[in-house]
Amino acid sequence: MTGMNYPHSRIIILIPAMLMGLLVVLTTVSNTYALTVQVNYNGSSFSPPVVTIQPNDTVTWTNQSTNFLELSSDPHPIHTDYPPLNLGLINSGTSKSLTFPTVGSYGYHNHLQPSATGTVIVQITASPSPNPATLLKTLLTDYLSANNSYIADGKINMLDAAVVLQQLTPP
Repeated sequence: MTGMNYPHSRIIILIPAMLMGLLVVLTTVSNTYALTVQVNYNGSSFSPPVVTIQPNDTVTWTNQSTNFLELSSDPHPIHTDYPPLNLGLINSGTSKSLTFPTVGSYGYHNHLQPSATGTVIVQITASPSPNPATLLKTLLTDYLSANNSYIADGKINMLDAAVVLQQLTPP
């Protein structure tokens, strides 16, 4: 039996490799899309007063008032809860930003007007784990629609993709 070509054996080897590659891509994608959330200060309050973000997201505060804003961590007047949040003076019409790497709740206020307060809540949003078979099926379906010719180059090709899709699709 040496030297015989078993096309399905190549597919059996490719499936775990493809799943591992898909897992790496999904992990990379989930870690690359950090968001920036905007908070505006109007001279008396922050809007929105509470923002909920995920780790490594950024909050940008914009001073839309005609007065200075001195953004400081709680508690007033010592500002010790989260020192990186002591952003200092923000001139009228300007902004300052801070990225939050760690889960937690971070209170802040305008030191010059302590009744103007806000909170940044950093939490990991639970999302359902993707089904690898469904993801692989989607990936291969997209591959088949983008490639319309068989290339015998040792890499995944339309024939391989079609056979794997056939195995993943219930009768």
